[in-house]
Amino acid sequence: MLCDNAEQAIREARLHKLDVILMDIQMPDIDGIRASEIIRGLPLHASTPIVAVTAHALDGEREQLIAAGMNDYLAKPIDEAKLSQLLQRYAPNLASAPPLQPGIAPSLDWDLALRQAANKPDLARDLLRMLLDFLPEVEQRVAECMAANDVNGLREIIHKLHGSASYSGVPRLKQLCQQLEKSLHQESDIEALEPELLELSDEMANVAREARKLLAG
Repeated sequence: MLCDNAEQAIREARLHKLDVILMDIQMPDIDGIRASEIIRGLPLHASTPIVAVTAHALDGEREQLIAAGMNDYLAKPIDEAKLSQLLQRYAPNLASAPPLQPGIAPSLDWDLALRQAANKPDLARDLLRMLLDFLPEVEQRVAECMAANDVNGLREIIHKLHGSASYSGVPRLKQLCQQLEKSLHQESDIEALEPELLELSDEMANVAREARKLLAG
């Protein structure tokens, strides 16, 4: 299960019993330390192993992390061998799973789509089909807004796409929409966002390809 921010991580932790939690310390709004303190106070996770993922191993930081309720920490960039050792130590049943790719979300995660649809396959397929049908409209509207430098119009269509992506099992597309929404609140010139919009277009193509394969199966 991949979460984009601390609020989502806390929400998922309230709903699901997790084997182990890899917690990014450097997050906006609620940092990983505060998020871990909140999660540790939940009945489901009083004893769940929480491993801090941090880019800096500063003096005294380990003690601070342990005091916040974490069991261990892992330095960025993540070394797969060390990650495997941690999983073997704290969640042996996960240690034989395929290597994780931190920070890289799949274009289509069917397990996530099912969870977001209350484990109802027909509903999950309907939501994915609605997103697939919506993507051409998004492409057209983005092109129109870029041509007219219409920031408000672009913000509106990206917001709609973000909402649709949030319930369709497409975490990478959701991440890109979230990043673009933040950028659109800071930029008044769409040209400055062209690299992000090109990445969004590529990812919509990836989602469309994966969705067609799944829906055809």
